[in-house]
Amino acid sequence: METAMSTKNAHKAKYHFYFTTAVLKHAEDNHINIGDCFGYGEDNFVVDLYPYSNLIYRCDVLTK
Repeated sequence: METAMSTKNAHKAKYHFYFTTAVLKHAEDNHINIGDCFGYGEDNFVVDLYPYSNLIYRCDVLTK
């Protein structure tokens, strides 16, 4: 059971990494400053993206 949970968390982390990278790349390419746009630092923004990454992960798992 613990191994399955570790694997699940690793997959969620992978989704979060790629989603966050894509969002930040889009912001950079379009000259969007995260601090100016959302009013707080990039680190907090990355943490706040996690629920969306988790949703993407869950949708992807459900469609397979």
